[in-house]
Amino acid sequence: MARSVFFAFARTDGPARCEPAPAAWRQHAGAEFALTMPAIDGGPGQRTLRLRGRLVAAVGDCEVAAVLIGPTAARSAALRLAILAILAAGTPLFGIRTHGLGDTGGRTAASGPSPFDYVAMARHRQPPEIRYLEWRRAGWQPARLDEPITPPPPPYRRVETWAKLSSLVPTYDWVAHNGTANLASWVELAYWRGRG
Repeated sequence: MARSVFFAFARTDGPARCEPAPAAWRQHAGAEFALTMPAIDGGPGQRTLRLRGRLVAAVGDCEVAAVLIGPTAARSAALRLAILAILAAGTPLFGIRTHGLGDTGGRTAASGPSPFDYVAMARHRQPPEIRYLEWRRAGWQPARLDEPITPPPPPYRRVETWAKLSSLVPTYDWVAHNGTANLASWVELAYWRGRG
């Protein structure tokens, strides 16, 4: 069965690193099953509140979300906002490292830090809920899209106090793990993992 997938990525990683995964999914499942972040993101200068609302609506229409992690992904505020919208919607997600794909000049890049290292989940006992934190210059701070989830979605119920997303979300490498052949399996694994 074809799943609808939301692909989030940093514009600064460029189309050569951002387009292969959505293109492979469109070929496998059909164009109507792939929604990419540029279709939502108005680009530089887009107001955060407007972008947040558009992201939450788009992610809510998808069954799974894939975060494409290129060399500049961790620095992208829009990508971090997309990750928070994915979490707030309760949509299962996974990461795909794309640094091994060549840029428009054919050059590959070193693996950059993961944006999942800059978002954390914290469990509060009273009232029982999960809150999100973002690493910013001054340390861990409440996330810009800080909406509690009660109860937390199945993959995150094991968070006892707090955890970085990098310890909770599976991440694959498009080149090393043969993304073209395995993307459908990654989507299905994320879908069923999200259903508990």
